[in-house]
Amino acid sequence: GDRDAVKVLMPTIERVLRWYLPYQAASGVLKDVSEWNLVDWSSVLVNGTSSLVTGLWARGLREFAEMAGWLEERGSQRWAEDLYERVRAGFEIFWDETRGSYVDHIVDNKQRPEMSQLAGALAIVSGLAPAARWGRIVDTITDTARLVVRSWIGGDQGEYSHEKTQKQLDGMYEIDWDAERQIVIAEPFMSYAVHDAVAQAGKADRLPDLYLRWSEFLVDGYDTIGECWGWGTHVHGWSCTPTRDMVFYTLGVTPAEPGYTKARIAPRLGRLAWAQGSLPTPHGMIAVEVNADKIVVDSPVPVVVDLVEQPARELPAGRHEIMLRCSTGALTSTSSKPDTSC
Repeated sequence: GDRDAVKVLMPTIERVLRWYLPYQAASGVLKDVSEWNLVDWSSVLVNGTSSLVTGLWARGLREFAEMAGWLEERGSQRWAEDLYERVRAGFEIFWDETRGSYVDHIVDNKQRPEMSQLAGALAIVSGLAPAARWGRIVDTITDTARLVVRSWIGGDQGEYSHEKTQKQLDGMYEIDWDAERQIVIAEPFMSYAVHDAVAQAGKADRLPDLYLRWSEFLVDGYDTIGECWGWGTHVHGWSCTPTRDMVFYTLGVTPAEPGYTKARIAPRLGRLAWAQGSLPTPHGMIAVEVNADKIVVDSPVPVVVDLVEQPARELPAGRHEIMLRCSTGALTSTSSKPDTSC
């Protein structure tokens, strides 16, 4: 919520976004972007006309426009929105109707079959994919029967492969999976974008199932999160995606207004029987406990409680108990004080 701090950063953000303008094709998407555009350690394809780099750029444009609007910088807002609309109009070239998601890239004006989780996820979180497709995309990119782990630089024995790395540097991309049917899973770091997409599609209750993959790191005495699936370092801060998402999407605590002057509480437990945790804000800690019967919220700021199949309700700062069901099993809404009446 610090407008002055955000305003200081805006020129730098705009310069980064403008750097990509020479690579925007007439169709609106990015083509033949030079330099190293790091997306993920997984085997994603960004050469040619890239859905992934385009999706990341579009998300940046949209978020820049949102911040510019918040700062009442209308010229910057319109500039970013106009560019974004050009991207959105051209992004359809990446859609694969048969498979229900977006491919990674187009080469020589031909859609290539390589498809990653991230291509679909970035299409959702950037807003480039029509909302009507979100559910189908999420179903596609979380279908474990289709997912495959691949990396351009990871070895088979848990090491960095110098041979594979050199091939990538030389522009040699060996497709050793069934690109027509399989989908390359995101590595732990960029899985945050996949989780964002799942939540944005209204399926946050599925996330606890996806978190289970991180259990593979908690072996041989390690209590840290590793860098990649099957290789890399044992301790990697970038890979701690679930530590954010458990709070934002499972416990469901996010800002409803900039700076947490108001918070949103939208728990989506999925397979879990209960969850509890706390989140620091500029105004103090927000604590939430939730189970099948009730939610307990203790917040220094007003909150919007957003429950499944219930209208959102606003509550003042303080401690609240919200009963979720009575002995009859019916959902009920209570006052901000403890109340178990039906």
